[in-house]
Amino acid sequence: MPAPLRSLLRLRVQRFQSTRQSTTERPFSTSPRTLNHQPVLLKEVLEQLSPQSGGWYLDTTFGEGGYSKALLDRCDCKVMAIDQDPFAIEKAQALADRPEYRGRLRPILGRFSDIRRLAVETFQSSEPHFSGIVYDIGICSSQVDDPSRGFSYLKDGPLDMRMASKGSLEKDEDAIKQRVGRRTIPASVVVNNFSVDQMAHLFRVYGEEKFATRIAQEIDAARQQQMISTTQQLAEVVYRAVPHSLRQLSRDNKTWRNPAARVFQSLRIYVNDELGELQRSLQDAYDLVTPGGRVVVVTFHSLEDALVKRAFLERQNGSTLEDNTGSPDTAPPSYTVLTRKVIKPTSDECAHNPRARSAKMRVIQRAPEESPVN
Repeated sequence: MPAPLRSLLRLRVQRFQSTRQSTTERPFSTSPRTLNHQPVLLKEVLEQLSPQSGGWYLDTTFGEGGYSKALLDRCDCKVMAIDQDPFAIEKAQALADRPEYRGRLRPILGRFSDIRRLAVETFQSSEPHFSGIVYDIGICSSQVDDPSRGFSYLKDGPLDMRMASKGSLEKDEDAIKQRVGRRTIPASVVVNNFSVDQMAHLFRVYGEEKFATRIAQEIDAARQQQMISTTQQLAEVVYRAVPHSLRQLSRDNKTWRNPAARVFQSLRIYVNDELGELQRSLQDAYDLVTPGGRVVVVTFHSLEDALVKRAFLERQNGSTLEDNTGSPDTAPPSYTVLTRKVIKPTSDECAHNPRARSAKMRVIQRAPEESPVN
């Protein structure tokens, strides 16, 4: 075995053993953490939304609050902030209680696929209220760095990955389910119960993993011996499944990607129905912006970007008007895609915030004025 590979394997075993030892001594952490999460494409998002005093803006994915806080700091506007993660809403409420934001930030626990219902409940009206809507279709640093959430392949924790969950705080699960509408299954159920073909399809479609079948077969063999219930168990199984060449660091240590990354990504997307949630949400978002309002979406995965691109073009071309609520005296609202070329982060932003490297932003605008029917 080459020396570099022996060293890498030794480090991984030591880290795995120390992690297992630490988690034996104490339960998985369930307390929220304050982390340096940098919002991606923030400058570009603000340029596209161009917030104005007195306007309402909808942050569909509050997360760490980067977009919401920037909007509130820009002018005397108001923000309705949605997130299905109870930890995120706790942070949003703490921000809303600060004197400078009091009465201007409205945190709401819920899924962004329910934005129409949540907006009606908030404003007691089905009329459009938002001058702009923003989506950040990514995972927060706090979710990845909290082992109890089960998102990280680098830290040991329960194999969960549910956004609408407080990890091991089971006493809150029923209340969360009532608010967000449905209970999702944890990733451990998928890994221990899906067939090899089902897992391979999931890894191939949602993770674009070329060794999908090989990984699924290794998972099947491992679960015959012992249930896979933690993130490190799964990461080790995936590590064994991929070719040896992919386990080694590249010479400059910059291009190597953990073999488990795509598998964890695909499980997260499936468990939370991320693509379905986004598609359903966009259908309602168009009708929630006022004339001249914009919908801004930041994605981090090719499947998400393709979905947004297609949805925006369909709306611009008028082929998806079933949800139009315009009055009989006006033509259906028209929309224009403002990003013929997708907006990407600058090289400087990517250098300072590695999370931004795969980000893409697309924007659609509702016509400033509705045309009267002839």
